[in-house]
Amino acid sequence: MVSRSVEGDRDITASFTLEPVNSGTRVTERLETGAMGGLLGRLPDPLVNRLLGRSLRRNLKTLSRVLAEHPRT
Repeated sequence: MVSRSVEGDRDITASFTLEPVNSGTRVTERLETGAMGGLLGRLPDPLVNRLLGRSLRRNLKTLSRVLAEHPRT
């Protein structure tokens, strides 16, 4: 699955790979970004990676909760 930003001044493409594993599904994300303006453009890469990682973890928790609440039958 691929997601591209359509709003704002950031050019971000996120690619997700889903792989079955014994206990569930492994999710791998790859982010590609163009030059970022504003505050994120001035922050060092490790800090930006940490901020984006937190956002991804929150989104995955939400996805997990939604899927648990609406199991496929």
